[in-house]
Amino acid sequence: CTKIGVCGKKPEVAALQDLLIHTVKGLSLYAVEGRKLGVNDDYVNKFTCEAIFSTLTNVDFDPERLVQLINEGVNLRDSLKQKVVAAGGKADLTEGPATFTPGATVED
Repeated sequence: CTKIGVCGKKPEVAALQDLLIHTVKGLSLYAVEGRKLGVNDDYVNKFTCEAIFSTLTNVDFDPERLVQLINEGVNLRDSLKQKVVAAGGKADLTEGPATFTPGATVED
């Protein structure tokens, strides 16, 4: 999409979708580490599918919903990290998505 209006997606929404994918990448880093230790969270699995689906063209252009998904993804990542650590796994994943913290506002 090279023009606003052709598919209906605005630049703000595209940026939020990119951040959501970045968030899911961070969540997946801990999910992979957790699976090595037998830690599996069915809700995280479901959330991951929902989040990725919401980034498909013409599926979800609601910026507020995307912000909610980003925040939920970060919360799930942090919760899963605690479970991984409790199971003896690594807590020092330092790749960008593993430590991503969203801004306080959409503009951040």
